[in-house]
Amino acid sequence: MKRITLNSSLNENRHMPVTFRSLCTDYEQESLKWTKGYMHFYKLQFITGGEGILRCNGHEYPLKEGCSFFIAKEEAFELINLQGLKTALFSAVGSLPAELMRICNCESHIFYENVDLKKYIGMLNDIKHEYYSTNKNAKLSSLTYELLTEFFFGENEQQSGIAEEVLIYIKRNFAKKLSLEDISKQLGVSVSKICHDFKMKYGCSIFTKIKDLRLNYARELLLSNSNWRIVEVALACGFDDVSYFCRSYKEHFNKTPKNSVKH
Repeated sequence: MKRITLNSSLNENRHMPVTFRSLCTDYEQESLKWTKGYMHFYKLQFITGGEGILRCNGHEYPLKEGCSFFIAKEEAFELINLQGLKTALFSAVGSLPAELMRICNCESHIFYENVDLKKYIGMLNDIKHEYYSTNKNAKLSSLTYELLTEFFFGENEQQSGIAEEVLIYIKRNFAKKLSLEDISKQLGVSVSKICHDFKMKYGCSIFTKIKDLRLNYARELLLSNSNWRIVEVALACGFDDVSYFCRSYKEHFNKTPKNSVKH
């Protein structure tokens, strides 16, 4: 069993919009019963082997390789190891998980079958690598947000049109370098089609929405803690040019990033 990685900087960053609390990609899962749930954090687990049962909010789910579930804080649940249950586990703290739950109409928990384990374990390893290498808090926060949005939106893309699929994709990936060609390739739709449908649905261009997502997340980071470096926030939110980030931020919020930092 691999060691669980615990975020030692959690207390000093308790005002962050979201960050990871713990993770492990190879955990020998014991049986658990939490009658009051986890009091201070949200839980996300991926079944990597064995068999088990999850009971939550009056529902019972058989667990096998490829299953995954999210449990809100303070939600009672029971996890039963029937035979050699192994998991990749992750927990997070902050205000953004509750916002994702609200958007997705999730009251207590989410359960999925047949998720892409390779994808999610790769994302967990990215967070662990960042923690042990540079441990930049803004980057850790954006990676945590990326993991959660991928789980909430990527596994439930029952949307009615191309514009909604584009919005889901850019919400999951706004902190990365994005091009219209990338989005077109991922969705299997022409560039002209995604641009036209998005503009008709949301009244703005795709890149305008991407910039809005990046700036709003940057503001969350700056308001959460006074120790952020402006360049660190810019890079964590997808801006390669810090000067451009500062100009865009000033135009969007009518104040500079420096004046937004929590004091």
